[in-house]
Amino acid sequence: MLAGIALLAAKPVYVHFRRIRAEGLVIKGEKALAEQRIDDAGKCLKSALSLASRSPAVLRFAAHYCTTTGLPDALGYWEMLLGTSQATLSDK
Repeated sequence: MLAGIALLAAKPVYVHFRRIRAEGLVIKGEKALAEQRIDDAGKCLKSALSLASRSPAVLRFAAHYCTTTGLPDALGYWEMLLGTSQATLSDK
């Protein structure tokens, strides 16, 4: 019984730490993008998407990265971000 409870509690903790790690990569990637280090920013984006693809911070960075680099995926990321409750006025 205790093992079952521990197992149920472990998943939210794991998801939380994945999101925190992804948001750290977003910060690193945004800095790289601002410094025109596109390859480094792309690596950060790929890793962040694999950790927390539905995080608003990750979606915002993906949209910004794709917009900046001219990738057609930008619109999809902007739409996904606007579908969250955490889109800002500047996102709209």
